[in-house]
Parts: sequence; structure tokens; C-alpha cells
Amino acid sequence: MRLQNCQARVRELSTQVTTLQEAFAEESRISKLMAELAQEREGSVESGVDGGVSPTTAGIEAEKLHTLDRPRSPASTGQATVTMRPQDLPRSPSRSGTPSGPTLLGASVHHLRTAFLDEVHSAGHDWTATLRDVRIVVVQMLGATARSSRDGRMGAAYVDLLQGEDSVGQATHILSCSWETSVREVAEALDHHCCSLNLPPERTYIWMSCLCVNQFTPRCVRSGCAACTIGEPITPVEPPTEDYNMLIRAIGKLLVLLCPWESPYYLTEVRCVGELFIALSLGPSSCELAAVTPPGEAARLRASLLDGGGNDVSAAWKAFASVQIECCEPYEPSAVGGDEQMLGYMTRAGASYSLVNFKVASFLHMWLATAAEGHVRQLLASARLHGEAAARACDLVGWLLREVCLHHRAAAMLQDGLQLSLKTGGADVEAPSKPSLFLCLGSMASRQCGTPSEALEAAESKKTAMEHSGTLKSTAGVALLSSLAMSRWSSGDQSGTLEALLEAKDICNETKTLESPDGAALLRNIGIVKWYRADCDGGLEDYMQAKLICQRTGTFSSLSSIGLLLTIGFAKADRGDADGMLKAFEETRRLYDCHGTLETPSAATLLATMGVARGNCGDHVAALEAYGQARQIRERTQTMCSPAGAVLARNIGIAMAAVGRRPAALEAYREAQRLREQAGFLATAAGAGLLTSLGLALSEGGDRQAAVEVCREAKHIFEFSRTLHTSTAQALLGRLSDLELDA
Repeated sequence: MRLQNCQARVRELSTQVTTLQEAFAEESRISKLMAELAQEREGSVESGVDGGVSPTTAGIEAEKLHTLDRPRSPASTGQATVTMRPQDLPRSPSRSGTPSGPTLLGASVHHLRTAFLDEVHSAGHDWTATLRDVRIVVVQMLGATARSSRDGRMGAAYVDLLQGEDSVGQATHILSCSWETSVREVAEALDHHCCSLNLPPERTYIWMSCLCVNQFTPRCVRSGCAACTIGEPITPVEPPTEDYNMLIRAIGKLLVLLCPWESPYYLTEVRCVGELFIALSLGPSSCELAAVTPPGEAARLRASLLDGGGNDVSAAWKAFASVQIECCEPYEPSAVGGDEQMLGYMTRAGASYSLVNFKVASFLHMWLATAAEGHVRQLLASARLHGEAAARACDLVGWLLREVCLHHRAAAMLQDGLQLSLKTGGADVEAPSKPSLFLCLGSMASRQCGTPSEALEAAESKKTAMEHSGTLKSTAGVALLSSLAMSRWSSGDQSGTLEALLEAKDICNETKTLESPDGAALLRNIGIVKWYRADCDGGLEDYMQAKLICQRTGTFSSLSSIGLLLTIGFAKADRGDADGMLKAFEETRRLYDCHGTLETPSAATLLATMGVARGNCGDHVAALEAYGQARQIRERTQTMCSPAGAVLARNIGIAMAAVGRRPAALEAYREAQRLREQAGFLATAAGAGLLTSLGLALSEGGDRQAAVEVCREAKHIFEFSRTLHTSTAQALLGRLSDLELDA
């Protein structure tokens, strides 16, 4: 038996040795080919060869491509140089055959998701192969036997080999992604982006350095042009950083591929972090920036929200907050020069590592908060997310939105959580059955069929049909218009949403049906849209009219009134009406006690908000009582280590200081600081506000050195976030100046 096992093991090892020998032989063949190309380039430089490619030569090179199992496709007429000077940019042929002007070529999304994947498979790889894996065996091997149309030398960029407008064209987007990203992830993420924005894949052209920069061109450095090493595979060539700046300006749209979504490879490479920072520094007027993920990653994000815990979301936030470009790894040791060039460019531009890290983390946090918001809205609308899990998810995402300063959307999500949490207390609260009822801002909980665009098209068609048949001015017409408003809101059409709701209101007035619970709900929805469009006065007027209708119809004590009172409370707060805010939230609390439970994170949010309202009215003792109840709930629901818990701790500190308990206030501020540091929420505008409070408390306690350090940290955050103009920041600067003078 042992002999048989040994013989089997010998056969297994023999097979592995054979495989390794084949791999070494393939690597040797590629290295030899690269050496020949390098020698040919050196020879062409010495002989002064630097011209274009004749049509005949291009045809010969196309035949060579065919021998590599690639569909026959002549090279295109232009290719961007590595340095990408304006005079060197590739030119796309015009219909008349004359150059139409400088353009940067890109491969279409259609090509990347079809032919390119086929080429990867033909080269012996499956679609999980990374861009690193296919760089030599696909991209460079296909370009190795083609002559560059730019300089006439052997070796062309992959994009130069493509033909036909369904495969290649002027780049519309730049894709910034890690070399560790798989080809499947690239293709699926780009295809998903096109589907989401209704972009035609055949006319959406992607510029990627590995496909669009000639990998056979020697790397250009400031000291001169370094020749490719003879006998070694060519390292990946990236455009110099200054030219990447120009590249982004020329194309104007950058896509950042994040995969896995909670800990992207992207954040481990200097080049990737640097590219994102350059795009952020140029601003939205020069570069439209968007993050993309494959559909599978989006599904994983939704799954993490379905249980309401959102542990992965919190972990992702913390991972994004810890990005450090100075600790990122180069792609490979031989590529370190390019990474050093990226870091050097940032230094020359006056960007510290801290600023780079802050800008990149802020972008990623904004993406995470808004992406989570979108997924929660979709899950609520489809009724897949409900009950306690729904309430927890709304509370979590609402506080994330608050951290990225999307306060209106944060308030809307938190209000939804408060209403949904009633179901966890045993109240019979089901999703509204009529499309005229929003849960809150952008969260109309009706069940749509198909995609949002399909639902919008169907609603528009039904409206047209009812107009032609003269049946729009009816109860059914009001329901249809409300459904149409929901679809328009989902598509981002705020004006169209308000138009549909106002038309529904006019019909209700004509048919004498506005004085009803559904009429009150319609008015609240109109107020929500106006509020979201910054018409706070108009929104509040509609809220108050809805409240009067609820009182006259005897439905003011119903569950739907809780949502109405919450919107009134937040609207009063926006106007600085502390008394009105407190009154609305106190009424909400009474209804909440009747119908729900105070043992949910959303209930803790309500109590904390009531504490703020009481403090704004000068009753800090009552505020501390509400904060204490909120804290107990946060601890029991294990949600204290969160931005909500940190804000609560800071508010406790403010109230403690107001009643003269300064040591307790300082302790509360310290706790809030620890909570933010643990969860990765310190480097935010709210974190800077906390540090400001902590610095002032330290200075009043006599610890001036610690106060100066904390205030300087807060100042840096305000500077990075460009919020030094705010009243909190100005108060900090004044106090810091006094402390530094005293020191």
C-alpha cells in the first residue's frame, strides 16, 4: 500500500514538473521575443526610423495577429504616446480620410465584455485572471507582432489593434483600477455602469493604461529614456503623472473600480490612490468622478444591509478612513520609479500625504453612504427589507449620510427608521398599500414591477391613456399620478415629481377629496419634495395643512401621524424654531409610546433629538434625561460604537458643560473621541466639531498644551474639508490663536 502511494505521489510530482517546464519555456519564449523587439527598437533609433506605417505594412501586421488566434482586424490609424504630448496624441480618421483632430482612443465596453474576454480564454486563462495575469500573455503578445502606427516600430498598444466603431473610438471614460482586478470584474462593472445610466456599450469607450499605452515604449524618466531590459519582460508602462493630469482633463470622466467593495484592492496601490486624488483635485468642472462595482459586489452590499446590522458597512467605512498612500505598495519592485514619480508630483503640488488620504477617504465615504442609501431605498420599495432589520438599516445609513453632510437625506432616512421601528414593538404596521403614500423622502413604499425606468415608462403611458379617455380627474387618476411621482422621484426628476403631485392635489380639490387621510398624505408628500428642494417655508405650510386635515378627520392619533410630526419637527428645526421643534417631537414621543417600543436604535435617535430640542430651549436638565435614556438604548442594542453614539456622547458633554459639570463634560468629549477613532469617524466635519468642543474644554480645564494639539488637529480637518468659513471653525481659530499667544 505504501509503495502504491509513493508511486502515485511520484506521478503527481512528475506532472507538476512537466507543467513548470512548459511554463518556463513559455516565459523564455516571451523574454526572447521582448529582447528582439528591444534590439529592433534600438536599431531603428540609430538608423533614424521614425515614421508612419503604410497601408501595406498594416495589412501584413494584421495577418500576423491572425496567427495568434485573434480575429483579423487591421490596426487603427493612431496611438497615444507614453508622454502624451498634444502633438503625439492618436488621431482618429474622419469620414473624408483626413485627421479630425487629437483624440484619445479607448476600447468599447462592448468589446471588453465580449472579444477581450474571448482573447483571455484563448490564451489559457479563465475570466478570474487579473489584469496582471493577462498583461503579457494577452495584451503584450497581441501587440508584439504589430508595428506601431505612431512611430513605425515593432510593438503596438492593444487599442491600436482594434477596428470598427463598435470596438474602438474616442475615449469617453478613464477606468482607474488595481492590477489585481479580474477581467470579469472589469467587464461586469463597466457593463453594469452602462446599464445603470442607459449608456450604449458599443459607444462607451474606456481608456485603460494597460490597453491604451504602448507597453513596448521605453519608460520615460526626467533624466532620459530608459531602454527596455534585454531578455526580461517589459514592466507595465504608465503615463507620467503630469500627463495623467492632462489625460483626465482631456477625457473628463473617471471611473473608479472598487472591488471587493468593503476592502478594495484599489487602496493598496500608490498609482490608484494618486490617480483618484488628481481627479478630485481637478474638481467636478474638469472631471466627472464616479465609483463603479460589479453587480455581484452590489448584491453583497445589499445582503449586508438586509439583516439591518450593517457590520460590513461599518467595517468598510473604517477601512476607507485608514487609507495611507505612503504605506501603499508598488505594483512590482521594477515599477517603483513610477510610484515615486506619483508621490513626487503630489509633493511638488503642495499636497501632503495627510491631505491626499483625507480627500480619498472622503470620496469613498460619500460613495459608501449614498450607495447604501440607494440599496436601502430599493429594498424598502420591494418589501424585501422590513421590520426591525429595516429600522436598523435606516438608522445606520441615516447617520452615515449625516457624517458626509447630506443632512436632508439623513433626516429622511432617520425618519423612515422611526416609523419602521414601530413594527418591532408589536404594532400592526404594514407597508402602505397605495402608491400615494411615501414612507419619507424618496421612499415611496409601493411595489413596482420591472426596473425603475420601466415603471416610469409604464406610468407615463397610463397617464397619457387616461388623459385621452378623460378619466384622469378621478380617484384612480390621483393614484396614478402619485405612482408617476414615485417613478419620477426614483429617476432623480424632482421637478417632475412635484408637478405630478400638484396635479394630483388639483384633482383632489376639484373632486372634493382632499379632506381625507389620503389627502393629508398627499400634502405631506408635496411638503417633503418642497423641503428637499430647499423650499422649507412652502414645505412647512403643506405639513401644517396636512396636520389640520388629520385632526378634522379624527386620524391624528394614527401611526401615519408620527411621520407627519417628524417632518414638522425637522422643518421647524431648519427654521430655527426650537419651541416648535420640541413640541412636534414631544407629540411624536407620546404617539410612539402608544404604538411602539423604545428599545430600538431609531427610538434612541428620537430621544436624542428630543434632548437637542430641549437643550435648544434652555432646559439642559431635561436634555440630559433624554440623552440618558437614549444612551441606555444604544448600549442595550449594541449601537453605541457608531457615529450616532459619538454624537450622543458629545451632546451629553455639551449639556454637562451647560449645567456646570465640566469634568463630566470633558469625560463625555473624550468618550466621543474614542468612539470616533474606533469606528473611523474622526476625520469628518462632525469629528472636527467634536475636537473643537474637546479643545475648548481642555483649555478651560487648564491643560493648554493638550488643548493646542487638539485644536490644531481640528483645524487641519476643517482645512482639508474646506469648511474654515463655518461658525464652528471660526470660533476654533479664535480660541487657537489665543492659546498659541499664551503659550
